[in-house]
Amino acid sequence: MLVQFSGQATSFGALAPGLCFAFEREGRPHIGLKVRDDAGGADSCVVVWAEGGEGPALLSLPPPNDCPVLSLPDAMFQPAADPTQIQTEGTGQREAGQLLLAEDRWLLVVGDGAGTALIDIKAGARIRDAQDAIRIRFRAWRIVQKGLGDEYDTICRHVVKRQSKVGFARD
Repeated sequence: MLVQFSGQATSFGALAPGLCFAFEREGRPHIGLKVRDDAGGADSCVVVWAEGGEGPALLSLPPPNDCPVLSLPDAMFQPAADPTQIQTEGTGQREAGQLLLAEDRWLLVVGDGAGTALIDIKAGARIRDAQDAIRIRFRAWRIVQKGLGDEYDTICRHVVKRQSKVGFARD
């Protein structure tokens, strides 16, 4: 099934922080989120999804301001409803790709080359020192856009690949 994104053609420089957008990089389609780093004041970009499985990760260099993009102003992050993808207790380990409900805001954990960084999705801001209590961690989510009627079309989805095993090792 072909999903028609409803969006506007624009440039990366014209986007407001916190907006999702579609763009092409190295000949492949990507979904990005524009981010402002308040500490440095510079615009950056999180690759939320890329053909081939990359993401979510902060790009070391954002697209040029004149880079053509398709703004997706109606795109929304939707956490998984599958209980096996939800962690509600304990501190847990932050892993790139997790969607966190922290107090009253949504944070996305992204790779940043030196580990992970937190992105406030709505504000489109990199969070340096999150003091929020993490209420729920989602290991799977999707980005949706309202379609016809009450239907929502999925733009992309992400599942954190489990890296650690649960259980005990034998000596």
